[in-house]
Amino acid sequence: MMRVCSFIGILEDAFIIKTTATPEGRYIDFPGIPEPDTPILSQKCTDYLMEYLKKHGIEAGKSSSYEDINPYIIRTADFIGNNFQKVRDFYSALKSTLNDCREFAYTLPSTDDIGTFNAIVSLARYMRSNELLAVYEYIKTPERLLKIQAAQTPEAHSFISGVWLEHYVHSKAVSILTGEYACIRNLNVTLPESEQFEVDMLICTMVTAETQAINTVPDYVITSCSLEDFPETFKKACT
Repeated sequence: MMRVCSFIGILEDAFIIKTTATPEGRYIDFPGIPEPDTPILSQKCTDYLMEYLKKHGIEAGKSSSYEDINPYIIRTADFIGNNFQKVRDFYSALKSTLNDCREFAYTLPSTDDIGTFNAIVSLARYMRSNELLAVYEYIKTPERLLKIQAAQTPEAHSFISGVWLEHYVHSKAVSILTGEYACIRNLNVTLPESEQFEVDMLICTMVTAETQAINTVPDYVITSCSLEDFPETFKKACT
């Protein structure tokens, strides 16, 4: 039985299967290996965006691509975004340890809230499989705890700090967009006043995980929205 459980754990860590805990037992399904969401960039749209920036006195510099991102990293980001309200407290606790990468114990919710329980445990396992965690240990008794420590790597720190949100927004946007479009990531720009900064992503709209209400800033033609409202808000912005 121990060998079977270990083998199931290996398959789940590799995303070949997915198990779900219920009061009646554990269920196994086979989601398959996900394909990365690769944006279909239109050079015409990209040129239009560059020209738009230029007309407003903004000098565009280097940018990044999504082509080399591990599809399992993207899947982990999608999981956080799709389950953000369930994993929010756990994610916040993990993010708060990044300065010293200390190990901490997180008390899991009771199995009465099985959805939140499963989401947190699944996220921790995904992150461990992608080497985003240096320590992952599930302690069942006397209380259900996760011993967690973020990996001390630039990739882990950037992902946990917020790059997951970029991946999630990109993935959702690509699933919504039709026809030709441009997607530019991590674009370095210089403003007319010579101030330099980086645009995380340039498509059609901006999103933050923490904003609770949909608000529009008319002076800058900016719409902000919650993570949950992003798909619908983005659809409206594209029509």
